[in-house]
Amino acid sequence: MIDNKEESSSKKINISDYFCDNSSRFLLAMSESDDKFNKIDCIFMGPSRSGSTKEFIESNYKMNIRKVVYISYDPKELVRDLRILKEFIML
Repeated sequence: MIDNKEESSSKKINISDYFCDNSSRFLLAMSESDDKFNKIDCIFMGPSRSGSTKEFIESNYKMNIRKVVYISYDPKELVRDLRILKEFIML
């Protein structure tokens, strides 16, 4: 993350922000904020081998995030997470 920030800064690119926090807690806080600039277009999701949490998936839905790139380390957990995701969206 530090390399990305330095690279963006050196090229004077100001199109992204970087945050270090518990992702579920962070997204839920953003979804409850009245700030109209709290808009996330895309999430790159690389959950641990145990998969994501229902809270994280729900917070993606509440933020109305249109694109999720899911990097799977375990196909079984991907299937589990997709079942949770299916509760919140229409495929």
